[in-house]
Amino acid sequence: MARTLIGKHGTLRMTNLQYGLAMKLVYDLGWKPAGTLPPLAYEGEDPPLDEEGNPKRWPKMNYFAGAGQRVSDADAKRLGEKLEDMLLDIPNHDATMHKVMQVIVLPPLGEMRVLKPGEKVNMVEFFSGRNKNILRKYAEFCKQGGFSINS
Repeated sequence: MARTLIGKHGTLRMTNLQYGLAMKLVYDLGWKPAGTLPPLAYEGEDPPLDEEGNPKRWPKMNYFAGAGQRVSDADAKRLGEKLEDMLLDIPNHDATMHKVMQVIVLPPLGEMRVLKPGEKVNMVEFFSGRNKNILRKYAEFCKQGGFSINS
């Protein structure tokens, strides 16, 4: 499963794990979201209805549903700046290597690391090394303006 972020400036795809961990990390480091705008379907002539037939209210703090909710230009730029600030604390080297028992190469998927029993990887370690580029691309994408979050 993946998240597809679509803006006037382009499209960015991330796995659900990458997107979820990146968002958790920015929240934990103090990003203050403005809230999402509802998907365009909520603004049409026939907005989605609840069980009682009333127009549904959009849960504006929902950045995770992948339902086409929209992030404003200003909110996206602040998110991009926070992501960029985080990059300073993410190691350039792979900080998980001391926890790896074996590296398996699967041609269609690439390298897969098998952790030693009982080892855990925190978010900073997850985004270290080659995964740091995921955050870099996400930061650059956000700084270019608003976008919708889609599954």
